[in-house]
Amino acid sequence: MQPRRAVNGASRAVLRAATYDAAAIAQNNAAASASGAVYRKKSVAFDVQLAPEGPGRNYDLNWSLCASSVFPQNSAWRNVRTADAVRMAKAETSVEVKASKSKLLQAGKQAVNGVASVSQSEFDNAKGKVTNALSNTSNVVVFDGALGTDRNAEVRTRVISDSSSAALLAQNLIPRTRLTGSAVSFKPSVTVYMPTQQVAGVPAGQVFVDVSAGVIVSGGVPDLNTLQAALSLCAANSTAAMGAVTCAGSYNPSTQQLLFGQADSSAASQGAHTFSFDGVSRLFVNDPSANGTGEYGDVVMVSGSSKTVVRNGSRLFANVLPVKSVGIVVNDKSKTIPAASVATPEQAAFFLLAQQLAHVPSPTDAGMNLISLLSSTGASSFIVNPAQSSMAESLKGVSKAKALSLSTKDNKDLMSARASVEKLCNGNEDIMKGAPQ
Repeated sequence: MQPRRAVNGASRAVLRAATYDAAAIAQNNAAASASGAVYRKKSVAFDVQLAPEGPGRNYDLNWSLCASSVFPQNSAWRNVRTADAVRMAKAETSVEVKASKSKLLQAGKQAVNGVASVSQSEFDNAKGKVTNALSNTSNVVVFDGALGTDRNAEVRTRVISDSSSAALLAQNLIPRTRLTGSAVSFKPSVTVYMPTQQVAGVPAGQVFVDVSAGVIVSGGVPDLNTLQAALSLCAANSTAAMGAVTCAGSYNPSTQQLLFGQADSSAASQGAHTFSFDGVSRLFVNDPSANGTGEYGDVVMVSGSSKTVVRNGSRLFANVLPVKSVGIVVNDKSKTIPAASVATPEQAAFFLLAQQLAHVPSPTDAGMNLISLLSSTGASSFIVNPAQSSMAESLKGVSKAKALSLSTKDNKDLMSARASVEKLCNGNEDIMKGAPQ
């Protein structure tokens, strides 16, 4: 039952509850049993005085955290102003938030290709230990935002930590969204549990993700690539249900060209983008991995025993940008696929799945969404194979490229790719139209 604020506006809350007089019930039941009468229990209302709300104590936020399996025993904070969060970070006893090299582990019924798996019981055990630790920390710090800068395809995300430094880190990675209504009304599609202190029984550096449930559990602060990979997986699953496609890649604003995939890096290390009917949008506020150091770059860190906070500020990405063409990067070392080729929407969808760029539990949705988006928006599609030459040279050849035409005859790689995609999409006829014949 939710608390109700006093009518006069005073800073106290009154909870109306009911109980039963156990002694009276027992006495009347004993007396009534001889005559066969039925005693009706009567409830008695009483008032419970709750502590006044104030800084770090907000019943609405507490109730919403309970829905996330975190039950604050002390203070709880939500979307604290940057200046206040910096001041809180300086006072924290954990003077350094240091990312450790992490390993991504997935659970759940809907597995994602290319990610190591753990049992559901292992996932539940780690989640239970981490939520219990967060419940008993001195400060529960929450950041509510949304992955994606396109408000029509955003994925609401909640990060729960024990450190304002970690919350600031999330704030500089995950775009803010307009928060209307109460904390209880904020319904995240993705929830991240990220304690900065070591949790007993949860190995440091392990990041557990249940993509279908949209839950990420971290044993400490994960490294950037792993955190982005986990968030991207959950976001891709959510946007697929919205008719969009979220993949790792890059966008060239001068040519309005969206490229899914990269020649020399894994999907986890690339900035993720969402292609929707509105255009292309960035999944994260900025891309700290662009500096090539693997560090958090522009995000807040607490450094050394001096407890100073360094903040370089985030570079906001324009909300939604237009798309004229969409390219899929393939890595065909046999060089059967040309450096640059014009592709049909079906061929683009086939190679999206063949390169395992669509890291979602339902690849069929991603493939069909791409076909629909290309057909409805009028954006052209192409395939580039940097194994034939450099990426730059491959992209230069797009304007003069010919239509892609491939045959599986005497080509084991293409035969294997066809069989793999056919299994991924359950033989979807539209996607398989783009497969080499």
